[in-house]
Amino acid sequence: MTELYEEVLGEFNAHMGTAYNSEGIELVPITRRNGVRKKNAVIERLLARNKLVTSTSEFNYLRGEAIIGMDGDRVSGKAAIIFRTDIGGWASDESILLHELGHVFAITHEYGGRWFLDDIEEDDTASYSGYEIWKEFIANYIVSRFTEHAPVHLYPLSVREKKELLKKDSDSHDELSRYLCWAVCTEESGTPAMTQILEEKHIPFPRIIALLSEKVREENYWEINVGLMEELGNQFIVDKAMLALDLSYEDLLSGK
Repeated sequence: MTELYEEVLGEFNAHMGTAYNSEGIELVPITRRNGVRKKNAVIERLLARNKLVTSTSEFNYLRGEAIIGMDGDRVSGKAAIIFRTDIGGWASDESILLHELGHVFAITHEYGGRWFLDDIEEDDTASYSGYEIWKEFIANYIVSRFTEHAPVHLYPLSVREKKELLKKDSDSHDELSRYLCWAVCTEESGTPAMTQILEEKHIPFPRIIALLSEKVREENYWEINVGLMEELGNQFIVDKAMLALDLSYEDLLSGK
């Protein structure tokens, strides 16, 4: 595992111009049995804003998570990646590690070295929702620019998958972010077949795709502000409502 992590760090550094190493971003192997203790210890040691774990059930599907060290209201330059060694999945170990490094890069660069959520009011549901989508999208997108290991979602989405995107849990945000990453990367490729797909009237979340496609054209595309997250969250509400209407129509046609 150590050897793979060093290789992944080297790959990430080569493409992103970073100088990450295993001392600055510690790899912490965990299992379901020791995950609560080890993750909470890392959070407390790094003074991180990640939520403390209270139950092993929170590790049911978790394979990796970036934990960002804090020094007051600023990121400290220290981080850790907790990594499950007792579970597999459709994504490779390499893709999980790259994705978590994408989180480390994004969180430490997106908001001037500060913790973005500190500037969000508790009742600002639009900005919170926008950031939930953004943080997974940008981690996927950063990696997708230089490797085939980014866990993007292939089109088309089935009816079941579309319905999954309407749920409120974190897994649906992960699924949505992979789909959005695919859509944005597809648009960037500019191939006629892909462009035709994206121009379909009923492709899910068209407004978010347009917003993100414009954002990633910026030089420092990973930088964000409250206004952008609020807009992303509001567009999500609109696109989600449109998708729900489309699915209701499909169910009506199918007699469900």
